[in-house]
Amino acid sequence: MRQIESKDYFASGIAHDLNNILCTILIQTDLLLQDPHTISTEKHTIQIRSCVERSRLLTQQLLAHGKQESIDFEIHRLNSFLLEFRTTLKLIIDENTELIIAPSAEDDFVAAIPGQIEQILLNLVGNAREALPNGGTIKITTQNTSINEKTAELLNLKSGQFIILSVSDDGIGIDEHTCKNIFKPYFSTKSKNKNHGLGLTIVSDIIKQLNGRIDLHSTIDKGTTFNLYIPILNKDTF
Repeated sequence: MRQIESKDYFASGIAHDLNNILCTILIQTDLLLQDPHTISTEKHTIQIRSCVERSRLLTQQLLAHGKQESIDFEIHRLNSFLLEFRTTLKLIIDENTELIIAPSAEDDFVAAIPGQIEQILLNLVGNAREALPNGGTIKITTQNTSINEKTAELLNLKSGQFIILSVSDDGIGIDEHTCKNIFKPYFSTKSKNKNHGLGLTIVSDIIKQLNGRIDLHSTIDKGTTFNLYIPILNKDTF
């Protein structure tokens, strides 16, 4: 029974992310249909192709999970990836919301299963969007940090070099009860037809797979910040 529940949860998570991607595709096609002669068809076609590629990667994860196969990790320069992904993220936020991406000067490597970094960003930015009903600011930053053995023990991490990926908003904030339960599967403060309560659970599970950590800090009427600790990949290992 637990194995069935696990597969159901995984499948629901993939469906959740595919739905987000399909919404982006619909936005792009609507823009093309509005007036295909006056807008940049190349720009929107590239975005649609990118969304289809991410959908393909998610489908691969689903198939591999069903067959209990392993999927190879791929290597990313995280800061470069953030800047490349900016256009896609802007598509899922409202016009009256500003998106700021301010990576650190370093551009170190991280390892993740194909599609996971996109899943993290889409879910966290989507969550921030919901916290800004009247618009506001979403900010994504990175910074490098070194964690010694003593601190690592407190944070339940392995000591070493990490990138802290932070996604923050200046929205309505999250109350204490929600903060304690927000990473649990199917926990949601929204109506069932609007959100399945899986987005942040997916993010938390991915970070655990990467041997990292996710922290949440929020103040009512001031905003929320998610800090993700992602291990930096040693260049000598690849």
